[in-house]
Amino acid sequence: MKVEARLKWLSIFAALVWTCSARATVRTWTGIAGQDWFNAANWSPSDSCPSNGDSVMICAGTALLSNASACLDSFTITNATVVFSNASAMLVSREIFVLAGGVLTHTANSDTNGADGWQVDGQISVEATNMFVTAVGALRADGRGYRGGWYSVTGYNPPGYGPGASAGGTYGAGGAGHGGAGGRSSSESGNLAGGAAYGSPSDPDLPGSGAGGFQIYDGRRGGGLIRIVVNDRLIIDGSVSANGEDGGSWYAGGSGGGISIRCRTIEGSGSIQANGGTASVGGSRGGGSGAGGRISIVYDTAAQAMVSPPPALVLEANGGTGTGLVPPYRGQPGTLWLSDTNFFPLSPVRGGQILIPGFTRWTVPALTLTAGQTFFPEGFDLTVTGNLNVSDTAGFLVTNSRLRVGGDLVISGSLISA
Repeated sequence: MKVEARLKWLSIFAALVWTCSARATVRTWTGIAGQDWFNAANWSPSDSCPSNGDSVMICAGTALLSNASACLDSFTITNATVVFSNASAMLVSREIFVLAGGVLTHTANSDTNGADGWQVDGQISVEATNMFVTAVGALRADGRGYRGGWYSVTGYNPPGYGPGASAGGTYGAGGAGHGGAGGRSSSESGNLAGGAAYGSPSDPDLPGSGAGGFQIYDGRRGGGLIRIVVNDRLIIDGSVSANGEDGGSWYAGGSGGGISIRCRTIEGSGSIQANGGTASVGGSRGGGSGAGGRISIVYDTAAQAMVSPPPALVLEANGGTGTGLVPPYRGQPGTLWLSDTNFFPLSPVRGGQILIPGFTRWTVPALTLTAGQTFFPEGFDLTVTGNLNVSDTAGFLVTNSRLRVGGDLVISGSLISA
């Protein structure tokens, strides 16, 4: 499907939303009656909770959003938190400003895969014409995905939850999967496999999965789910993250979550992360790390080409690493889906499988990788006419692909895996 077709519904959304009432009352959060967004007593003036066309200011405390908001004219948050408490919660506003100290988050997913399959019961969902996330502002869904193994419910060596969950193990479990497979546990922990990959690279719609626990200890959660729809301009100078929970000694890592962004243009110098949780080895035993999650950024390619300066966002969907862990104990990288090459390689990619429709060949004068696990898809043709430097904690992964280096290939404290 063409990007223009994907974005067509955004214009329809805008036409519908902004027919809301133009009445403009500035409502400020007080929280004097609790945390319920829909309790008028928590707002000033307190004659009602925010209505269509109102401007909302939240400058302290925590507000709990349990359903779709009214169609606001503006929403501003600083030094405060809004918690999206279920899958129905949605913030709708013409302008959204997430300023320093402002945090949007969601409650952890609690689904346990009943007769209806794996469901989403917690996510951050926002819809706007323009959205601005300033430095130190955050959309944060770290550790808000499916839960890890739950000893009090399933007993000894509890398995994790989610489509990519791993089984439990006596001395450490495999890591959870999502955008790739989770890392296996160490040999003295039974070489237990990590969880499987699942979900859509182009439209992530599920959180990360939980890792299995060991003995009587619970496993670690996956990252949550963030869905952003912006009809015009999205600027991210802060952070958007859905990372899996890290594991300690013997613990396996949860997988990275899902981040879906739909906008006309995207700018900024912040970060977008869906990394898997790291694991570590206790002696010679230990769990595997979680896989990276899934990040999708779909934009209007013609409009994005006109953005100046181009975005300098850091994109990360790394599999978890950890003390003493090397492949295959690492979780596999997740996926980074982009509309075209207007965005990449101008922004730093610090880990993930890069998926761009029609992008099968890339020639650059030089390439330096210093962090993360960068993975090009099968059959990719990469030519570096000068030097290729892979250093520090970077990993460079290719599968049935062609890599040509005209200058020097320098590998320092890193790896290239085929």
